[in-house]
Amino acid sequence: MKVPTIKLLLFSLFASFLSLGAQTVPMQAPGKPSGTQSAELNSLVASLRGVHEPVLQTRQERYTLHPGDTMEIDFPFVPAFNQVSIVQPDGYIALHNLGEVRVQGKTVPETIEAIKAAYSKILENPVISIDLKDFERPYFIASGEVSHPGKYELRGATSVAEAVAIAGGTSDVGKRSQVLVFHRLSDSSVQVKQVNLKRLLDGKNLREDVYLQPGDLLFVPKSLTAMAIKALMPHTTTGLYVPLH
Repeated sequence: MKVPTIKLLLFSLFASFLSLGAQTVPMQAPGKPSGTQSAELNSLVASLRGVHEPVLQTRQERYTLHPGDTMEIDFPFVPAFNQVSIVQPDGYIALHNLGEVRVQGKTVPETIEAIKAAYSKILENPVISIDLKDFERPYFIASGEVSHPGKYELRGATSVAEAVAIAGGTSDVGKRSQVLVFHRLSDSSVQVKQVNLKRLLDGKNLREDVYLQPGDLLFVPKSLTAMAIKALMPHTTTGLYVPLH
């Protein structure tokens, strides 16, 4: 088998597992390639594993502004410009004597720089500080087959396993091996990650436990096997009677 054909076969096999989640799939090539072929195959497998294996995420510690947030903007050397602004639904704030500046998605330091840049048109080297008076508490949403679906406050670093526990655990028909985490990247794109919570809790793959970000949706799908077993169970406490003849 030629090297390009082997590469195409391996890529197709890994691509087929993409819909099943980020898991490491052991690969065995037909035959034992040697020399250049072996090196190229090892490089290909390593690169593909790097794409599909879940990794611990770097968590964003700084809060970013959302519509409805209220901030007090203070000009210590020009008190006449002191003001209170509310982030509008379109992400902009209205500034006195200046107009509007978009701040949605920015951290407080980034917002200070944006406002300073705006006021530099009418003030020389403006000094500005911001105090958030009211802001959206970080949250995540637990949905699907959890005991208590709903919206929960995201207090500090929270992993998928911890989030499921906060929501009361999975239901009897929850498929713990395919827990999905939806994270909105933009208005038109959403990132989806799959976590094998069953294997995670069994202690076999701790690297699969990822941390939630503000606004994430955690979804536990139904297990077809559990649903089938539940359908066979009696609906009363009298037991299931099966005639033997």
